[in-house]
Amino acid sequence: MKDCISREDTLTAFADYVGGGMSMNDFDALWDIVAKMPSVTPTEWIPVSERLPENRNQEVLISLEWGIDIGRYSDGEWHSEWINHYDDGNVLAWMPLPKPYEPQESEDGEAE
Repeated sequence: MKDCISREDTLTAFADYVGGGMSMNDFDALWDIVAKMPSVTPTEWIPVSERLPENRNQEVLISLEWGIDIGRYSDGEWHSEWINHYDDGNVLAWMPLPKPYEPQESEDGEAE
């Protein structure tokens, strides 16, 4: 179960609602707010039987029979920094990695 709705799904819902009585001014104001929302990285495992990463060589978190690893899917095989390739069936699911942490600068220019 997802804890939040994605930015794209929210925009689609607003677009569908315009015909239901929302004024264009209201819609434009909501669109501006939602368009500034960051995209959400999925936090649920995606079974490899459903789909594979679209971007070849994109590092993702992979769930294996014996644990988790960071790997990538390329040329029909799963690879990681430590394993040249995983045997078929070892990788059960995957999810995108979160964006790296970026410290926020305080008003005095120091990183917090």
